[in-house]
Amino acid sequence: MRHSTSLSRLEIFVRAAELGSLSKAARVLGVTPSAVSKGLAQLEAELGATLLKRTTRRLSLTEVGAVMLDRASAILRDTDAAITAAMQFRRPGGVLRVTCSVAFGCTQVSRLLRDFSEAYPDIDVVLTLEDRCVDLSQEDFDVALRITARQDWTDPARKLVPIRWVYCASPGYLDQHPAVTVPQDLTHHACLLYPEMTGGADWGFVREGQGDAPPLTVAVRGRVVSNSSLALAEMALDGCGIACLPDYVAGPHLAGGRLRRVLPQYRARTEHTLYAMYYRSRFSNPAVRVFIDFMAERLGPGAPWSAAG
Repeated sequence: MRHSTSLSRLEIFVRAAELGSLSKAARVLGVTPSAVSKGLAQLEAELGATLLKRTTRRLSLTEVGAVMLDRASAILRDTDAAITAAMQFRRPGGVLRVTCSVAFGCTQVSRLLRDFSEAYPDIDVVLTLEDRCVDLSQEDFDVALRITARQDWTDPARKLVPIRWVYCASPGYLDQHPAVTVPQDLTHHACLLYPEMTGGADWGFVREGQGDAPPLTVAVRGRVVSNSSLALAEMALDGCGIACLPDYVAGPHLAGGRLRRVLPQYRARTEHTLYAMYYRSRFSNPAVRVFIDFMAERLGPGAPWSAAG
């Protein structure tokens, strides 16, 4: 006997079970909470069984629900795989909307898009640069390139490359000020702070080759505080102080000798990762898939800025 349960109801159930919340499932699926609640109720009515226990704080699976989750998840994976396989025969094209941070967009993505456009001339890319985390379920973006230390995103994501932070300053500044031989020496220097990404005025250090040792934290004096690594890089180049910059910003300046590593025997405790995030239902779009594959290939082993640092 063939049952009439729709894939949309199965996806509602799976997302609600995975996220433990009807409202979170609604946000991920791009529908209203009432639509999620109604779809789940219809599925349970058709099955004649309760799949999720509702409490004021969280949803929990019933015994039937646990069995159903395993099978329903497999069905959705197979469906996505079938759609993806069929879409392989469709030539990538149309408009692709991408968002990322200002610094990464200016220093890296803008250059990569030249090669991407040559490889996929039928795809028109709209690149939006802004330093905020967009909600892919609510806004009209296909891909978000995000640099973060978090791992609790509800959106699907592909890990592209680790982002490391580098302590550096201009040769002129370092030649005119006391030598920095240990992290504690930084208390006597003007430092350029990016608090949102590097832990405020507390800079952390891990000695190379001693990854198991606890990090050393030093409270530094912030001569300038900014939410822009590009602005801090310019100030470091002008000799305003010592900055902690992401390697994709610092790399070219280090390679050209315009900046010099400070305490190269240490690495910054702060580490982030670049992810390509996308809204689940849009991954079947060939333009989304080829863009993420392109970025993974170009930024994977040996990112273009890594050799410079």
